[in-house]
Order: sequence, then C-alpha cells, then structure tokens
Amino acid sequence: MEGNSDAGLLKTSFQVFPRRKRIRELEAAILDNPSAGNYEELGDLYARRRKYARARECFNRSISARTDSPILFTRRGISAMYLGDFAAALPDF
Repeated sequence: MEGNSDAGLLKTSFQVFPRRKRIRELEAAILDNPSAGNYEELGDLYARRRKYARARECFNRSISARTDSPILFTRRGISAMYLGDFAAALPDF
C-alpha cells in the first residue's frame, strides 16, 4: 500500500520529457502558424520550465494578436516579476 502513494511522485518527474518535446513541436509549428494560441501555449511551457524571459516574449506576441484575454496579461506580469522587472509587471496586474 505504501508503494502506491510513492508512485504518484514519479508522475511529475516523467512530465519533463513530454514538455520538452511539446516545446520543440510548438517552435516548429510557429514557423508555419504564428497564432496567438501557439504563442500562449509556448509561453506557458517556458514558464513551467522557469525560462521567464522566453515566456514573456511569447506572451508579448500573443497579446499583440489578442488583447482581450486578461489571463495573458497576468501570465506576462508573473513572468516579469520572476525576472525582477516589477515596473513592467504592475500594469499587467
């Protein structure tokens, strides 16, 4: 029974590889289809990998195409905070 509770911990460690694969797929897809949705998903994946500068770039591109999504501004603000750019994060919140 105790082994079952530890099996759940392994799930998060194996999610890194599919995330890297998905990043590569999205980077290739953006060359053909630079849609706001692709940039948003790529920004989320970069943020999960703690690559906040790249995440903020993706959110900037997504926002430039779709300015009506408050979650994009929040995610860009969070990325800016992690980069220590509090002045840029404040208007996003």
